Amino acid sequence: MNPRKEHDAQRGARAKPAKPLWAATACLYALDLLHVGADDLLRYELVERRALLRKHTAKAAPAILYSEHMQGDEGEAMFRHACRLGLEGIVSKRVTSRPV
Repeated sequence: MNPRKEHDAQRGARAKPAKPLWAATACLYALDLLHVGADDLLRYELVERRALLRKHTAKAAPAILYSEHMQGDEGEAMFRHACRLGLEGIVSKRVTSRPV
C-alpha cells in the first residue's frame, strides 16, 4: 500500500476528538498603532496614529476592536467614573504625544 494512503487510512480509523464542553472567544481592544507593515508611525502624533488605527481595526472586527477615547481635562472625574463602573483602569495620553 502507498505510505500516504496507509497514513490517511490510519488517521481515518482513529476516534475523532470530542467536542469541547465550552468555547471561548476573545477580542483585543487596540489603543495605539506604532507600525503598519514596514511603515514606522512613531514620528506621528497620537491623534494621527489613532485615525489610522480606526481605519485598520474596522477590517479586523470582531477580533480586534478600536478603543474609543474621550478628550478633556477632567482626568480625575474620569478616574472616579471608571471606578464606579468597576473598570480595570484607564489609559491617559496627550493627543500630541509621540512614543519615546
